[in-house]
Amino acid sequence: MRVGNAASKDNMTLSAGSLLQGGRYKIVCTLGQGGFGITYLAEQVMLGRKVAVKEFFMKDLCNRDEETSQVSVGSNGSIETVQRFKEKFLKEARLIATMDNSHIVRIHDIFEENGTAYYVMEYVDGGSLESTAKEGAIKEADAVKIIREVGSALSYIHKQNILHLDIKPSNILLRHDGEAVLIDFGISKRYDQEGGQTSTTPIGISKGYAPIEQYNQGLQQFSPVTDVYSLGATFYKLLTGQTPPEATMLLDDEFPSCPSDVTMCIWSAIKKAMEPIKRHRYQTVDEFLSAFSESYFIEKSTAQDVPLSKIVPMDIKISEETQIIDAKPILDNGHPYVDLGLSVKWAKTNLGATTEFNKGKLYPFAIDLSNSSSFPSDICGDFRLDYCRKVWGGRWRLPTKAEQDELRLRCKWKYLKEQVCYQITGPSGNSIYLPITAFIEKQGVASKYCGYWSGSLHQTNPDTAYYIQIDSIHDEVGWRNDSFYLRMAIRGVID
Repeated sequence: MRVGNAASKDNMTLSAGSLLQGGRYKIVCTLGQGGFGITYLAEQVMLGRKVAVKEFFMKDLCNRDEETSQVSVGSNGSIETVQRFKEKFLKEARLIATMDNSHIVRIHDIFEENGTAYYVMEYVDGGSLESTAKEGAIKEADAVKIIREVGSALSYIHKQNILHLDIKPSNILLRHDGEAVLIDFGISKRYDQEGGQTSTTPIGISKGYAPIEQYNQGLQQFSPVTDVYSLGATFYKLLTGQTPPEATMLLDDEFPSCPSDVTMCIWSAIKKAMEPIKRHRYQTVDEFLSAFSESYFIEKSTAQDVPLSKIVPMDIKISEETQIIDAKPILDNGHPYVDLGLSVKWAKTNLGATTEFNKGKLYPFAIDLSNSSSFPSDICGDFRLDYCRKVWGGRWRLPTKAEQDELRLRCKWKYLKEQVCYQITGPSGNSIYLPITAFIEKQGVASKYCGYWSGSLHQTNPDTAYYIQIDSIHDEVGWRNDSFYLRMAIRGVID
């Protein structure tokens, strides 16, 4: 069957104006060509809409007749190989067609013609994320939005025991409204209910985005952590404009330091997602996404339009030239606090400290539930149980887990080596300083990590409470829960 005009001799693609399916689709131009296929922009004639048509064409093994556009295999010895990969091509199309997620490309049609196979997809007109990232780093808020959208697609396919295995900027397209769309399931793997692979598709390697287990072909069992790594690496690319270091390099070299314009909790999440050792990564995409808060970025962008004088206490004086904030001590019951622009105000010093850089005392969790008839969700402000309320009185209390999370996610964190503390700057522009204190275990051994108690109790693990753990060695801030007997620092809050 003759299809439109002759194919180009140089790249063997279908020419503009070529028709498929009896004139149902008309080729407009070639969008891209890889080792296994060619993607065209086409018009679905009856509906008058643009679509993308992907044609199976193994560049090194296939030929095209210039007159008829028929595709043939160059040698008899390659026929079996080409047929096997054509079946995988069709399997990929059928797999995508079963998916119902707004961030996964939609399949409209599948057919065989010209001695090869095609599938028709929605045309995503905003270009690829790879093209966007070539211009340099993108805004943090935009990157978070994209990663969350791709993450929702991955979470969806993981629930069906499918791994994508090729997450990278070139496989993420953007619709005209900026919405992200995941494409190219060519090397994806489906697994059975027991987690064993059901296909023997060769594993591809995209340098900078593939974890070590892909290099080692270690994907016989279903594990979302492989896609978690690639999603983290894609996030890295968006925020830095640089291709991530290869996974093998991360075994021996330290992870790059956090760029000055990237929020530390974001960088910490990327670093954990890209851990070379699988068990050290987030174990699911949802776990990775929960490490940072989308609401922060919405509020942050809104707050930038508000004059600073409107969101800081009136007795704080701001130097317009230096943007350094000079503040008189603002006291509550004799203890200074700082308004960071969050839902609560934070103490300027640790409990038991005399200066903001002093570590203060380390306290066990002040609670005795032996006579309690119910298990509270937190003890914040309880005169009997809250150490901060006991020691300082007034309105002072322990922060809740949510309030500590707000400090972690909505503020900029900067490590000050000489003072051995973090400077934490809130949306208002004000800062507090959180010293690295370590904590004391029951045996009296000081840990290298720093912990600050919250007043929130763990609901399923008795005798433990949440605390924010700061690891200055690895530049990480995260959540833990541990036994009440541990002695840790306390930084109080007031409403």
